[in-house]
Amino acid sequence: MRAYPERQALDAAIPVAEAETVAAEAELTRLQREADLIAQWLEAARAEEENITAQVDADTDRAEDIRAAVGQIARDTCKGDMAESALSAALDAQRSDDFLRQSALADTALRTQAHGKRSATTASRRS
Repeated sequence: MRAYPERQALDAAIPVAEAETVAAEAELTRLQREADLIAQWLEAARAEEENITAQVDADTDRAEDIRAAVGQIARDTCKGDMAESALSAALDAQRSDDFLRQSALADTALRTQAHGKRSATTASRRS
């Protein structure tokens, strides 16, 4: 006779366990969807990081090229051979905005040199 009350207790626990199983399965499904979304976001972030890294590398290379060009323009300007730098800027430009940028750099180099010469001349006159 003791088995009957135990069986009733077990029979009463079964619907509760089934409801808990359904809730756990629903939570598992939700968490799996969330994990899938996070994995997609992570993949997108990695791809974006690769793109940004490639752009930074390209910009760094471009900055080095510009520094070298400015140095060459400054050297040519000091030698009085600005025509060679202007021709080089025109021929080396891959796009029109490259040419415009190099022309602006050449102009800046000329103004800087002229300012430096004026300052040196003024200083020597004062002495």
